[in-house]
Amino acid sequence: MLQRSIKINVVIKNTLFIKKVIFIKMVICMLKRTFFLLALITSLSAFSQWKGRPINKRIIVKSNLLNWVAGQPSISVEKFFPKGFSAEFSYVQGTINNFLFTDRYQYNGFLARAKKYIFEIEPGSGSPFLGVYFGNLSREIKTEGYTDNTGWFSFPTRNFKANSIRTGASTGYTYIFNNKIILDAQLGLGYGAYPKNQRPENCKGYLDAQVWLSVGYCF
Repeated sequence: MLQRSIKINVVIKNTLFIKKVIFIKMVICMLKRTFFLLALITSLSAFSQWKGRPINKRIIVKSNLLNWVAGQPSISVEKFFPKGFSAEFSYVQGTINNFLFTDRYQYNGFLARAKKYIFEIEPGSGSPFLGVYFGNLSREIKTEGYTDNTGWFSFPTRNFKANSIRTGASTGYTYIFNNKIILDAQLGLGYGAYPKNQRPENCKGYLDAQVWLSVGYCF
């Protein structure tokens, strides 16, 4: 019995070590892609200047840097309107392996977000904002369940693929540099619901938590 317990502990330690190595490789890959994206945006900004067009006649194209951890970039397009309003449309996709208690998590979907800026945005300034969002998300989750030898720690086996509808609220801060580079940070919290015919066992929906740290360019 003691030998079996030791073997189980060794397997757990090896699994955690492998997951840490994979996570470090993902972070390094994200940093490389982030540097490439920043270099590209900086090159674009060198050939452009503000020419007096008001912000409500401009469009922002940006990408969430944190999504690059999942191996695939996201893309967002935001259109400004008078009185501090804007509309943002995003496409997200990615695959995360061996993270926390999930062996594989693959997702993709569209998101529409309506935003209201607290202050007027001008080049060289920023403003916090509030927003609401609505969208869809296709989720595929694969996890092999585990129970330790004491029975106190465990997590279930999950293997499903389903579409979902999600909605919620968000808040954040956007800054526009004089060279048209955009920095955008935001948090979102909402709820995602599965259709009845696609619901996993004992699961009607999920908490939809979002973290965005985007870099973009204002055209």
